[in-house]
Amino acid sequence: MKVTVTTITNNLKTNPDNLSSNPGQSSFSKINIYDEVGNLKMHKIFNKIKTTTLNVSNLPTGIYKIEIIEGSYKERKELQILK
Repeated sequence: MKVTVTTITNNLKTNPDNLSSNPGQSSFSKINIYDEVGNLKMHKIFNKIKTTTLNVSNLPTGIYKIEIIEGSYKERKELQILK
């Protein structure tokens, strides 16, 4: 059995809620993964982390949108799952 995981790092922008943070050092507290039509497929809550690894083996091959959230800050990225 193959287990598919993806590592998520919020390293593109500075969190506007924390103006003293440096780019590449922003933390996040929630991750949502949506399928191509916008259905929520995964929701995870964290305690202000900078990097995590998610097991996405239960999601079929495809293109997803991953939403990284910290406070009122939200960033969306594309996530491709291949099996």
